[in-house]
Amino acid sequence: MQLKTRPATEDDAEQLAILNQQFNGGNRRPVAEVVDSMRTCNEIIAVAEIDGQVVGFGCAQSYRSFCYEELLGEITELYVEPTARRKGVATALINCLEEMLITRGVTEIKVLTGRRNDRAIRMYERFNYVRDDERTRTAKDSAGKRCTYQVSESPMRRLLNIAFATVTGRNSGKVRYR
Repeated sequence: MQLKTRPATEDDAEQLAILNQQFNGGNRRPVAEVVDSMRTCNEIIAVAEIDGQVVGFGCAQSYRSFCYEELLGEITELYVEPTARRKGVATALINCLEEMLITRGVTEIKVLTGRRNDRAIRMYERFNYVRDDERTRTAKDSAGKRCTYQVSESPMRRLLNIAFATVTGRNSGKVRYR
């Protein structure tokens, strides 16, 4: 098995549309819309391949806010086909997205995930993301207590924001955020 991550290209648009439909449900986005989005948005899109077949994707954004001096980043989407899970694909995608964000000058990355998405929370915590209460207005842990954790010692600040979420799809674990 050969695992490779790389920035997505327009040639990946059809497979991205398929994977996005698996991830988010609903109608498949037309390939032309995916290509247009890739051309016009500032979004970072990484894909993971196993033996040349795209099996997952991740998306991230970098942005400035007048509230903070530094450039901020956010991992906004991460999906791996069920048959490719537990093979290091998500880890490779996170590494790829972080590298691409750092290249843009980002010094702080945050992730928003559902409070019941234990698998994702554990994965991000393995990457030294820490739960951060400051930027999560309504986040509470499983006991209903607000999350208050210290920021890691690493030079890259990684924040894991836990949000209330509604599960969508049939036992899919996919979430829509409120």
